[in-house]
Amino acid sequence: MKIIVICAQNLNNIRGATRAYNMYKSFKKIGVKVYYFDSWRPSIHFSFFNIFMHIKLICRLFLSDSKTYVFLENIQEPYLLRLISRFNKKLVVDIRDDRELHAKSMGIDINQRQKCMLDYYLAENFEFANKIICSSSSLLNHYNLKFKKRYKDKLFTIINASDTNHFIKNKTNSKSFRVGFIGGLNQNSGINMLIDACILAKKIIPNLKLDIAYNTISKTEKFEKEIIKKSSIHDFIKLDKTIFYKTAPFFFNNIDILVIPLLDTKMNQMRTSNKLFDAMASGTPVIITDVEEQRELIQKWNIGLIADFSSVSLSEKIIKMYQDEKLYNDFSFKARKLAEDDHNWDERVNKILKKI
Repeated sequence: MKIIVICAQNLNNIRGATRAYNMYKSFKKIGVKVYYFDSWRPSIHFSFFNIFMHIKLICRLFLSDSKTYVFLENIQEPYLLRLISRFNKKLVVDIRDDRELHAKSMGIDINQRQKCMLDYYLAENFEFANKIICSSSSLLNHYNLKFKKRYKDKLFTIINASDTNHFIKNKTNSKSFRVGFIGGLNQNSGINMLIDACILAKKIIPNLKLDIAYNTISKTEKFEKEIIKKSSIHDFIKLDKTIFYKTAPFFFNNIDILVIPLLDTKMNQMRTSNKLFDAMASGTPVIITDVEEQRELIQKWNIGLIADFSSVSLSEKIIKMYQDEKLYNDFSFKARKLAEDDHNWDERVNKILKKI
């Protein structure tokens, strides 16, 4: 079996796209030949690099046999779908997030023209694809509802997972109780609520520290500055913009709990965050807010606590995790074992092979 993968992010020196990176790494481990067309966002715009990549792709499609699949990471422009279809290759689209809902969840405005374009791209991708992978069951249900189940036979769910060799349980000792946050800073990430919760919890836990490993994009820089200003007056908060996938295991082993304080948006309700599974692989108990997909997983596996969308509730769960050592150790042990046994990318890839 061979796979041609097209992805806008760099899948060698990764800062994002960890789902794609780990998925194809696991494919390669079982002998699948993977051809990478990454660090490239295909378009009809003129540039020498874009022309070169198109020629390279056409040559690869021409030379590939009928057992070759083309995997697209998220929605691509319709002209590319038509190009690939001319070579009679099986097309698989992996949808991590709905682009419109993701933008709204980050507080980025979408005008009517952009919305129409995204809807058109989405419909074309669904029409051309042989199979469509969704990162959560509720995202799959969202698309079934949107397209009135027209593509239900193409859709299947593969939730996120972790690499249990990259993320291991090796906690560092500290006199502090270290609360961790990792991810993008935007108005619906819940970081404001988490900071307020830690201020409240610190009244009970004097040695509490909050470590924030984050990234931003240009459209959320204003919010980033607000968080930096808010954090600067508290000496127990540390912000770090230098944590990427390579160094993420050190971050997880230097915190005691991970908090995923997502606010109540439609996209957040559908998420199964990579960070949840990386925390599991690191044996790090989690506290989440009451968003649908992650709530169901936490309740099913019993590896963390669930707060409502308030700083008071979040602080209560942080204090409970600090005070109940047995509960904390049970969560830590179960989380690592579940990641090793079931929730790693090798297991996910085996399921993908059965579906396509």
